[in-house]
Amino acid sequence: MTKVPVVSVEQVIKALKRAGFYAHHQKGNHVTLCMEEHSQVRVVVPNHRVVKKRTLRSIIMDAGLTVEEFVELLQGKSSIDLKMLCIILVMELNKDAPVLTRGGADVA
Repeated sequence: MTKVPVVSVEQVIKALKRAGFYAHHQKGNHVTLCMEEHSQVRVVVPNHRVVKKRTLRSIIMDAGLTVEEFVELLQGKSSIDLKMLCIILVMELNKDAPVLTRGGADVA
C-alpha cells in the first residue's frame, strides 16, 4: 500500500486536472472541482498550504482514484483511462438512486 504523500493544494489541483477535473468554483477556503464529462462528480479541496494526509485520502477516494494512481498523476503521468473512470464514478453515484416505474412508484 502506497503512503499518502504530503502535498500542497496547488499540486492536488494540478493532479486532479490531469485526471479530468476542472475548477468549478471557490467559496471561502475551499475549491470545488468537477469532472469534465460528468459535472455531478465533485471533489472539494481545502485551499490550505499543505493538505493533511487524511483529508487528501478522502479527496482521492471522492475522485474515484487510488493512492497509487494519484501519485502517478502527481508525477505527471496520466495513464488512467478517463472515460472508464467517469463510467465507474457515475455508476457509483447512481447505485443508490431509486428506480421509477411508469406510475411514479419507487421500485427497490
